[in-house]
Amino acid sequence: MTWHDKVGKDLQACVGYPVTFGWNYSLDQSSENETRNQWTAVLNGRTVNLDENSTEFAFDGSGRMTLLSASLAHSGTYSLHVEVATISANGSEETKTYERSANLTVLEAPSTTGEPLQATLNPKPVKVQSGNRTEWGIELSFGTFETRGHPAVSAYWTTPSLKVLPSSSYSSGSFHLTVSNVETGPYRVQLSPEEPALRCSDQDAEVLRSALVTVEDITFRLMLLEVRAAELENRTAELAAKDAELDAKDAELDAKDSELETRTAELAAKDSELDAKDSELATRTAELAAKDSELDAKDSELETRTAELAAKDSELETRTAELAAKNAELVAKDSELDAKDSELETRTAELAAKDSELETRTAELAAKNVELVAKDSELDAKDSELETRTAELAAKDSKLAAKDSELETRTAELAAKDSELETRTAELVAKNAELVAKDSELDTKDSELETRTAQLAAKDSELAAKDSELETRTAQLAANDAELETRTAELEAKDSELAAKDSELETRTAQLAANDAELETRTAQLAAKDSELDAKDSELETRTAQLAAKDSELETRTAQLAAKDSELDAKDSELETRTAELEAKDSELAAKDSELETRTAQLAANDAELETRTAQLAAKDSELDAKDSELETRTAQLAAKDSELETRSAELEDTASALQKSVAGMDDRADKLESRCSALELRTDSPVVAFRVGFSWGSHGLWGSIRNEGRVVVFDTVFMNIGNGYSRATGKFTAPVGGLYVFFASYDCDEKGRYMGLLFEANGERVALTRCRAPHSAVLTKTPSVVVSLNKGQTAHVRATRDSGTDPITWYYTYTFSGFLLQKF
Repeated sequence: MTWHDKVGKDLQACVGYPVTFGWNYSLDQSSENETRNQWTAVLNGRTVNLDENSTEFAFDGSGRMTLLSASLAHSGTYSLHVEVATISANGSEETKTYERSANLTVLEAPSTTGEPLQATLNPKPVKVQSGNRTEWGIELSFGTFETRGHPAVSAYWTTPSLKVLPSSSYSSGSFHLTVSNVETGPYRVQLSPEEPALRCSDQDAEVLRSALVTVEDITFRLMLLEVRAAELENRTAELAAKDAELDAKDAELDAKDSELETRTAELAAKDSELDAKDSELATRTAELAAKDSELDAKDSELETRTAELAAKDSELETRTAELAAKNAELVAKDSELDAKDSELETRTAELAAKDSELETRTAELAAKNVELVAKDSELDAKDSELETRTAELAAKDSKLAAKDSELETRTAELAAKDSELETRTAELVAKNAELVAKDSELDTKDSELETRTAQLAAKDSELAAKDSELETRTAQLAANDAELETRTAELEAKDSELAAKDSELETRTAQLAANDAELETRTAQLAAKDSELDAKDSELETRTAQLAAKDSELETRTAQLAAKDSELDAKDSELETRTAELEAKDSELAAKDSELETRTAQLAANDAELETRTAQLAAKDSELDAKDSELETRTAQLAAKDSELETRSAELEDTASALQKSVAGMDDRADKLESRCSALELRTDSPVVAFRVGFSWGSHGLWGSIRNEGRVVVFDTVFMNIGNGYSRATGKFTAPVGGLYVFFASYDCDEKGRYMGLLFEANGERVALTRCRAPHSAVLTKTPSVVVSLNKGQTAHVRATRDSGTDPITWYYTYTFSGFLLQKF
């Protein structure tokens, strides 16, 4: 089997164009017979057998296959497999498979949105990272493209110093170039002519045109100044917001301080009210004690009167006994009554002694109560003194707050003056340092406010503890009030009972007085009767009758004495009831004594707490004195800063004057730049001149066999020839207009290890020479470029060179020669 046509391993085709794979072969009719041939393709990693009945491909049966219309999906590796049966001389048959493969890349030209391509300057500068530093730069854009083609194309920028830079990025249909070391002047941009996808563009396509944008020095400087001014304004706004936040926080703390002072005043008023109520209770207790003493005295007086009446009764009984000497039974009965009276008097004396003991105990408790009241008054006075000290400290704190407010007002005035100076010098970078200093000052102030907040919180906790203590004391006083009211009710009941008893004793006194008068009358009668009996013994019978009447009278008196005995028994029961009441009162006084001891302990604890609070207030007083000294130091610092700001204001005014002169010079330069821009705008009207040529698919060319300088390389395929400057007949480019031109070329080093080179010539003179040598069995590709100045009608071309040998050099279709007009004269 013999292959007749040679196809390169790498093929390229534009979208929509046909591609032919021409591997013709022939067989030896005597010994070879084709049994099968098969075309396969590897597309996107998937192997596909090509069907001869497919509408996308055409087969001629002799090894040629044509892709009728290429698309991006057809990019891949295509292979032809031929199975041949060979008959040997001995008649045996052997099957062999022959294979040829080629890689196809389908190209697609980039497209635009229909608008002319323009190069623009981003109005805002960008930050560019350069090593460990961040610098300000510019961003240029070139677009707008609808697609980048396939393979994706790239754009190259030519700086004012004629440096060629690739684009930094591509987004939103535009190529972007970020420049840190900014050069002022024109920047030209266009797609690289070496891009394979551009082969599929029309010669007058918009994507082949270049665009120009001019960067002016004053424009870039103004951009930087605007950005820095915006940053300073944002920083000023942030600091102003933070200052407002601190002011609000300070106002909140002042309000809280005022609230605490109000609460302190309320607690002081409440404490005074409780002290007044306590004093009132003490006075009422003293009044009740006095009333109790008065009642006890009255009871003692009644008992004395009872004793006197009893003595008088005894005297009457003695007189009665003298009269009743004759009647033994009556005398005995009188003696029994006298003994019973004596027993009652003894019990009355015992009860009087016990009552006196209770009165003594009551007097002792009253004295102790008065002592406790005095101590409570002393503690109240000490508490009032502490409250007065607290009020003085609050007034001092208020004075310091007013002084702090005054300092803040002064700080605000200085900040306003500083803001005015910063507004006048918004273009100076030094403002940032001042703002940083102000930020540090605000942080210091924030720390002071936090310290003050902690102190106020501690003060609030102390006041809350005092409030709790006062509430406990109020509850105790309320319990004491209830107890005193109960005791008052008991004493009032006792007073009513004693009043009733007093009335009863007065009634009994009146009865005894009447009986006394009656007894005196009867005594007189008996005396008369005795005289009569002594005178008239004869009237014994009459006297007997009188004695019988007297006996009846004595019986009546006996009944009266029995009633008196019953009355004394009732009195005895009443005295027992009173004894029980006095015992209950004794228990109550003992409980009150224990309660007073508990209160004494509480007052001692309060005294210790007040002493601790006094020490804390003294420490706070020292702290406030230190803060006052610190504020005075800060005032002096602010005054010094004010002086420094005034000095700086004068310096800034001098700087502003110098800047005005600099701006005037910049205005002159701006006029010159406008003139230069006008000249550049005239230059942008120059025509677009560009070409790119190579060899046809599968062809080759002869460079020549001259050792040093070969003949001019003639490229037979023209991919692009805008301006018709390239001649396919001579291989030379003739400049249609005078200007600055850029030329590119690509070639492979000789695979035999010899030096090969490419010589650029312009207007008959050597311009540049590039050489390379590849190792054996290897190929290296070179892509030299050169920038030359040509007048209208002058030519440029390339020659091939090598160091030795005379055999021809193969030039494949992948080798190209291109160029374009960079700047018209």
